Amino acid sequence: MRPAVLKAWTDLVRESVLRRFPMFSEVKKRQPTEERGLLKFEWRPRSDLICGIALRPLDEAFDAWIGWSRTGEFPYAAAQRPVTQKPHTEFDQRTLMVPSIVLAGRPGSASWHFWNPSDELVNDPGAFGAAFAEYYTRQLTPEEARELVKPAIEEAMQEIELFGLPYLRSRVEHPG
Repeated sequence: MRPAVLKAWTDLVRESVLRRFPMFSEVKKRQPTEERGLLKFEWRPRSDLICGIALRPLDEAFDAWIGWSRTGEFPYAAAQRPVTQKPHTEFDQRTLMVPSIVLAGRPGSASWHFWNPSDELVNDPGAFGAAFAEYYTRQLTPEEARELVKPAIEEAMQEIELFGLPYLRSRVEHPG
């Protein structure tokens, strides 16, 4: 992600998550296996359970992950290790983190892209190449970068609110 876009994305994601989901707090500590720029937010509804939201920056896009852990670690890091035994249900696992697209059942890309060229542009290689070069080389002001990322972040927050939070609440209500 271009620096101005990454800064706008980071700032707006933080603002949006903390405003919309006040039970979550940001986890600032980065684990060695985590990608740079990963934003993590946790909710500890019980002493034995961490519920998490992770948003991962990609090249001019991002994706969202939802999960929990009963290991004492943030679920994103814990979920990177292989499962050693087959659980009876997903709630019997010690940790689980899934892309939000899985919970939402949304078709298409698992990530939200800041630039979405029209079908006409995609079907014209010359025009697409020119538009691509213009888009990726353009220097954005902080305000322009914020406006660029805002619609995609809003879509992600709605998906987390409609599908991620109910899923986490169902995990909280499940004993174990």
